[in-house]
Amino acid sequence: NSTVAIPAGAYLKWYKEGNEYTNCTSRLPALPAGWMSGLACTMSNFQDGTGDMRTGTVHVQVKIDTENTVAETDESNNKLEKNVYVGSTDTSKTCTELSAGDSTKKYFDICKAGGFSFVCFDKHSGEYNGCSKTLGEGCTVNNTQAIHNISCSVNTNTDCTDSDGGKDYYVKGKSTGLYSNDKQIGWIFGEDSNKASGRYDSTLNYSIHYDHCFDSATSKQLNEGYCDVNGILQAEGITCSYGCKDGACLTISAIVSFSYDSSTPTSRNISIGSTNVGLVNYRISVDKGVFNLPTLTLELDT
Repeated sequence: NSTVAIPAGAYLKWYKEGNEYTNCTSRLPALPAGWMSGLACTMSNFQDGTGDMRTGTVHVQVKIDTENTVAETDESNNKLEKNVYVGSTDTSKTCTELSAGDSTKKYFDICKAGGFSFVCFDKHSGEYNGCSKTLGEGCTVNNTQAIHNISCSVNTNTDCTDSDGGKDYYVKGKSTGLYSNDKQIGWIFGEDSNKASGRYDSTLNYSIHYDHCFDSATSKQLNEGYCDVNGILQAEGITCSYGCKDGACLTISAIVSFSYDSSTPTSRNISIGSTNVGLVNYRISVDKGVFNLPTLTLELDT
């Protein structure tokens, strides 16, 4: 889609695994301003290096104006690329499958013992491809075979754990394990203690739930994680009577302290009628809860 007319001669080329697929190469005619169209290419003969028919993920690109015959203000947006799976079924292995496989699970321990956080495999064959400190480094990024690889966390513990010991609504906890009855993995809930959130991390073979407030500014709901009797990570929403803050319910029993305020002068004289009275300054501090300040009666000895 261009705001100016395009002269004839610009090429449209397709690429399979970085190699030009010449069957779909075309030279475009002159195009009017505002021209827009969908272009298709049918690729075939997906073969590996041995000539066998290939099954798996294939990297496909389409580029326009590959020879830069058209002057543009932005030459970086002339390419579209995507990984396309080829085959009747997806043979890609998951991190959970690899961590349990007889020939692959040992590499999780090897990388962990070496101080690494992630282990890399060919996701189709399960071939071990090394360890890394960060997610994907040298595996799914900065690797010529990146599209065929999978990077997995070396933490393979799927037992359910709960740092606050269960349904303790007044303590913020962190729970880990297989989430919900369908044993979902890779989910991380409640990273913001005061606002509900969730994201997916494909490298995890377990899920994480941080106790959190649905919205501490507008709601009294606490989302509490816990391990059920079957060892499965579950979560429930409950309404806190006095509000929710920092991933826990507020309590009515406030922690109140009464202390001398040393930041102000020791006393100050004020006049009541014809008598000067010295007042000492004190401070009331309230932590965790609701405290209704009582009526204070001052008796002045004159």
